Amino acid sequence: MRFTSEQRLDDGVLEREFTLGEIPGILWTPRSASAPAPLILIGHPGGLRMMYPRLVARARHAAAEGYAAATIELPGSGDRPRSPPPRRPAPTFAGRWRPASRSTTRSSTGSSSRWSKRRSRNGGPPSTPSFRCPRSAARSGTREG
Repeated sequence: MRFTSEQRLDDGVLEREFTLGEIPGILWTPRSASAPAPLILIGHPGGLRMMYPRLVARARHAAAEGYAAATIELPGSGDRPRSPPPRRPAPTFAGRWRPASRSTTRSSTGSSSRWSKRRSRNGGPPSTPSFRCPRSAARSGTREG
């Protein structure tokens, strides 16, 4: 981290702009920061310059309570360079979900799932298949059906 500017605000809060690699940010520390102070990371929707009035107000409030506050620029906004596009597409849920078959629609008690009993108006199979995620049911401790 490299500090690029420093100024003392009228209420004694020390404001220091910094860069962390190519990521710009601002750090505010309380007037009495002789010892390390707990840090609050202040989030914002993007654009440090545009959001500065709100950010400095929150930072001053935090500093008055004895906390340091920091914020960083979001990817692709303000002076922060855009992140490179991902090399491969993110995984989707389509590969994890599979249609339920008759053998997998039985619960641990042996009764049929309510989805396997559903029929269309003409008495045939349901018009929309039921889907289940085998890992999520086991993790949540819920019973299928």
